[in-house]
Amino acid sequence: MSRAADIVRDYGLRPDDLVVHTGGDGSGLLADLRGLGCRVLVLDPDGGTGGRIDTLRTTLTPAAARLIRDRYGPVALLLAAADVPLAVASACLAPGGAVVTAAAEQRRAA
Repeated sequence: MSRAADIVRDYGLRPDDLVVHTGGDGSGLLADLRGLGCRVLVLDPDGGTGGRIDTLRTTLTPAAARLIRDRYGPVALLLAAADVPLAVASACLAPGGAVVTAAAEQRRAA
């Protein structure tokens, strides 16, 4: 099973759930998640996805969290390249949404 399919299963994602990736290059994984029916978004100050994935050129700030929730809706899964302030992340999360750091995801996948 693919990593994306594992994530969909493990976090109970449904079609049209929003998955947001902060920092780093998560475009391959996000493309796979999109192929499984998720809506996807990257937060990258450098805008490094080459237009393949919808990208906001920012980091996860309180203003960005409000913008995500207002423009895209609540986030079912936030994949963070590094630790993010939980108070900021919770501002855009759906009820029951999850925040997973890259380090935790790597441990889970191992």
